[in-house]
Amino acid sequence: TIQGIITYHSITIDGGVKEIIKGIPACSITSGDIPKKKGKRIIFFQNYLYKVGGIETLMLTLAEMFPDENVLFLYGNGFPEPLIELAKVWEVERFDRTKHYDCDILILNNHDAADIALQFIKAKKTYQFAHADYSDKHWFRDFQYDKRVQPVAVSEQTKKGLKQAFNVDSVVCENPVIPVKKPLVLLTLSRASSEKGFTRMWELAKKMRDKNYIWLVATELADGINMTADGQAIRKMQNDPHFMFMPAKIMAKKLNFANIPDAFKE
Repeated sequence: TIQGIITYHSITIDGGVKEIIKGIPACSITSGDIPKKKGKRIIFFQNYLYKVGGIETLMLTLAEMFPDENVLFLYGNGFPEPLIELAKVWEVERFDRTKHYDCDILILNNHDAADIALQFIKAKKTYQFAHADYSDKHWFRDFQYDKRVQPVAVSEQTKKGLKQAFNVDSVVCENPVIPVKKPLVLLTLSRASSEKGFTRMWELAKKMRDKNYIWLVATELADGINMTADGQAIRKMQNDPHFMFMPAKIMAKKLNFANIPDAFKE
């Protein structure tokens, strides 16, 4: 079970209350029945977690790659979407300044995290990740790298920026990439009329939801098709991320018809 309370900043407009997301919501997501895991205790600390971003993608990738590691993800504020996904495999907890934490390895994800985290987290080894090019120092002009951490850059350019901006030597550890199996590619070239069976295509697609595939559909809509069951199926496919629709004439230009008899080309 994943428990959570999500509250948003609110403002008053014309005597009424309108909820808005201003910056990052004060979101509290906690993992529930994640079993205790053995091995070195690893804490990821992040002040703020956006809905989508480079650090967020990295965390989700690591969670997918290492679901059985003894990990606690601590955060200050954040959007619920990535937190809920992380809480499915790791311990997730909102950072509590009334508590103290112990771990073997502490990984700091934000450039300004050390000042806060090292007051409350005791670690045998601490790594400070740098995810941006810091050579443009005006963004971080009041920032000094904490000497208690090992700086880690996600690219050679980031490493150069750290050296240029703060005279900090770092090691490079590039973001991991999960190999993606080549998707199955399906191709349909057909006039979109009722006798062509687009409803059957949609029924097949529903059975393949958990498969890695792309379905290219080159078609021209026949008159009146929108009012039929096939038209409804086509609209559902157009809203499905597995499908890509394009006019038949465009698809024909992209295909190699050299070995197809003239009678079939039209």
